[in-house]
Amino acid sequence: MTRMVVRKPNRPALFNSPLDTLFNEFFTTPEVPASRVKSRPAINLIETADNYRLEVAAPGLTKSDFHLNVEDDVLSLKVSKETGKADNETVVRQGFSYHDFERTFRLGDAIDSNGIGASYEQGVLTITLPKKEEAKAQPARTIEIS
Repeated sequence: MTRMVVRKPNRPALFNSPLDTLFNEFFTTPEVPASRVKSRPAINLIETADNYRLEVAAPGLTKSDFHLNVEDDVLSLKVSKETGKADNETVVRQGFSYHDFERTFRLGDAIDSNGIGASYEQGVLTITLPKKEEAKAQPARTIEIS
């Protein structure tokens, strides 16, 4: 039996940005026992000049199934939904199940937690995380020497 080992290369300081830290938090959260969660939804993290945007793939849910909370610079996303399977049904194989999961994300200093917004359309929960003014990229300027 052959085992495959995946190694993370040493990353230069360029990748120590708030965006990189936030992105790494998505994939380094402690594992949840399989008995509690069958699958975790895929997440995209997008950066624009003014904000970060989390896109959570969660088809088959409604807006009321999501519970978002921000406390002490930690964003918590919880979904808890009862499954509606009939008594005469037996799940033979389950490839996905987003009816019960929880994710937490440390926001860091670059995020204005008071301006966070969310929307849910076509199976994708979009969470907008606005940047603080001091975290936004500043345009280049010429400095005169006196």
